[in-house]
Amino acid sequence: MMRPHYLSIIFFLTFIFNTQTSLCADDIRYTNCSLPVYCGDQSIEINYPFWGVNRPDYCGQPGFQIECQEGVPKINMMSNTFRILHINSTTQTLKVARDDFWSTICPAYLFNTTLDFTRFNYAQGQRNLTLYYGCAFRSDPGRGPYIVYPDCVVNDTSMDVFYAPQSAPVDPLIVRCNSSVIVPVLETAAQELDQNRNTINVTLDEGFELQWNLGSDQCNTCVNSGGFCGYNSTKSLFVCFCRDQPNAIECSSSPGTPAAPLFAVQTWRILNILSGERVGPEYCGHPSYHLDCEGEVAEITTMERSYRVLHINSSSGTLTVAVEDYWNDICPSNLVNGTINFSFFNYTSDTGNITLYYDCPPLVKDISAALLPFKFNCSLEETDTNNYYFIWGNDSVNRNILSSITNYFESCGTSVTIPVRQSAFLFLKSYPASANVSKALKEGFDLQWYANNTLCDQCKDSGGLCGFDTDTDKFTCYCPDKPYSWTCPSKDPGSDEQKLET
Repeated sequence: MMRPHYLSIIFFLTFIFNTQTSLCADDIRYTNCSLPVYCGDQSIEINYPFWGVNRPDYCGQPGFQIECQEGVPKINMMSNTFRILHINSTTQTLKVARDDFWSTICPAYLFNTTLDFTRFNYAQGQRNLTLYYGCAFRSDPGRGPYIVYPDCVVNDTSMDVFYAPQSAPVDPLIVRCNSSVIVPVLETAAQELDQNRNTINVTLDEGFELQWNLGSDQCNTCVNSGGFCGYNSTKSLFVCFCRDQPNAIECSSSPGTPAAPLFAVQTWRILNILSGERVGPEYCGHPSYHLDCEGEVAEITTMERSYRVLHINSSSGTLTVAVEDYWNDICPSNLVNGTINFSFFNYTSDTGNITLYYDCPPLVKDISAALLPFKFNCSLEETDTNNYYFIWGNDSVNRNILSSITNYFESCGTSVTIPVRQSAFLFLKSYPASANVSKALKEGFDLQWYANNTLCDQCKDSGGLCGFDTDTDKFTCYCPDKPYSWTCPSKDPGSDEQKLET
């Protein structure tokens, strides 16, 4: 079908288009974070929050770095170095053994096992095994309640090592020992040791299990959408690495879907009303950049979410939007996350996330003081419900209770994540009232649209205006005589080979 003549619509064309080359290669961060750790002859299937060796730091969180030493994967924690024996991401458990006690009970130095309890805790089914060094009494090997290992050299000093089975009575002379070291072991291995079915070295080498203190909801959402989990250490925020680009929550399309459209908007004019008619027909723009006018409000819909358009900056290629459902209402009837189509938009660097938690249980004592400032009510009459907002990575919250806060929020009825500007975080840090949360949501956040001027510039330089043919799903250059596929023809009569079939 023939499009309207160019001269009849030139005054009404208000959208300018340009190209975005479709990305063929996956985002390098997506690729890097999909890889396991390569160390020696073994390949550990390791996922977020761990990183290290061939996995860059953005693939995991601080405190979860893995090193490869002499072909053995290890993790450093406080004063200890642990060999990694196994990782189970489903149960969030890590099986480790102390490196200095590997195949020996005579380490170079004596110190107890210590953990970073802000990130790890002991799993169930462990027992503390105590080794005593340099004791004042002496027994023959195997005699009495204590098992003795003689002639152990520690820090260039020869001494005996004593170990008591769990059932052995405590010998008062044990207090005369120079040093003692506590090493966790698996309860099953300790029972085998108690019954003389394995040695102390075998027991220690079987290691023990740790559980890491991170909620799994964010990462599960990302992985289920086809992404790989990561972390922005500069902003202390979770990141979902997708085939096309990073996202704050999840991937907008499944793996293998093309990452970017062929055409994207460069310059916008939201409303241009003439004789009661809205101008800017559909062929003047790409379908994914369709604007609606609800009353006096411009809206754009992406991923079935409506966003109120607050401002458009053609120079920077950004638009400021706010989630329509949360405009003037922090408790809308439709609780939805703020999601965007990453094939056409991306968050700017100034964007962060606020998470709103609804229908939470009563606060427990150890976190009540930290969370009470973030409580909000859905109405003035409502005072007995527990709703909270939270900014993950907020340095005003004690890191020692983050694991407790995470566990508490996992028991809430519903949670939604809404993008806001980073500047709102500073405001909320000083003024955390719920009314200010609504203000932060109304100020919105910035989106960057994808654009490349090459094709559209060529069209404009030839005397045309850029558009889009929805029948062919291709870029179109509208010229004074008719539409063409790339540029308007020159005055040479034989130069109309680009003309579209109409």
